Amino acid sequence: MQLLVLLCLEAGSIAQIDFNVRDSPANSHYTTCSTACPLTCENNLSPPQVCVLMCKIGCACDEGYVLAK
Repeated sequence: MQLLVLLCLEAGSIAQIDFNVRDSPANSHYTTCSTACPLTCENNLSPPQVCVLMCKIGCACDEGYVLAK
């Protein structure tokens, strides 16, 4: 899926987002294909059962971390 997103960006099929990798908060990283349903403190023990299978461009938590909200 990540390759598809990159190919679409190159072809101009989807808008390219002006994002600085340094904008990711601590314990996270920039990715072109993150989950649309990230784990949070509230759902960490009971992850969403249904999630849209769509890449989300932006920051994702590093392994072992979840979002506060």
